[in-house]
Amino acid sequence: MQVLNILQDHYPERLGLSIVINVPFILNAFFKLINPFIDPMTRSKLKFNPKVVEDNIFKADMVMKEWWGGDCDFVYEHDKYWPALVEMCEERSRAWMERWRALGGTVGLREWDYKGGKSQISEKVEVEMSKEIIGTVEVGKAEENGKAVAAEALEASGQETTG
Repeated sequence: MQVLNILQDHYPERLGLSIVINVPFILNAFFKLINPFIDPMTRSKLKFNPKVVEDNIFKADMVMKEWWGGDCDFVYEHDKYWPALVEMCEERSRAWMERWRALGGTVGLREWDYKGGKSQISEKVEVEMSKEIIGTVEVGKAEENGKAVAAEALEASGQETTG
């Protein structure tokens, strides 16, 4: 109950969807036991052994045919994929270590800093937001400049300004 309370009250709406597959009997029984205590919004986001194509969670072309009944016919070839994964991990690890050393190489550096900070997606969103904010500020400045010019013109003609 305490874990549910913490998750539901302190992290509201963090969960998008949770898909749990190959659930053993004991876990399924436990879930059914605690199900009435779970917030209805959270409960609707938990899916145990769903039929992902029929329930419209994924499209058929996104799901493997063998286990999920989709259209994707994926065959894992260890000799092909494993070396690529190991190489990618080693490359990232090397780059992170170089950045960590360049930043001083001390305990207390934030992981965010030496792993490169923001993702490309968040940078693009930030750039777009900056453009929007700058555009709004520029429009505001233009309006202020226009009001100032109008006020000066009215003062020069001897009329009162109203703001």
